[in-house]
Amino acid sequence: GATKRDHTIPLNEARAFVPMAIVGSTFGALMFAPARLDWGTYYEHGYIAHYLWVTAVGYLLVLVLASRSGATSTKDPKNPDVDSVFVTASYILAGLFAAVVHTVKKLQLIINPLSS
Repeated sequence: GATKRDHTIPLNEARAFVPMAIVGSTFGALMFAPARLDWGTYYEHGYIAHYLWVTAVGYLLVLVLASRSGATSTKDPKNPDVDSVFVTASYILAGLFAAVVHTVKKLQLIINPLSS
């Protein structure tokens, strides 16, 4: 037979999702700054390289802070979906940010088709 599983995410990890979405979106936006400000390819590639390690460090920092002593909590068996608020909020934030970025880029291409 099928094994019963608890599909919920530990509450401390779910609480980390929203800050992680903010960190990922913020650093992702900063990665494009040199291109938009015409700083040259040296800085464009440098920011891309920094994006990789800065985002990883940011994610680790958020996860460590969310997992520190006192931040962890056991799930209430009567309310196993308490983590869904944090997970849903992180998806909404990431989706909104992606929609804004794509909309701005499309508008830029409509206004100036020769820009990249």
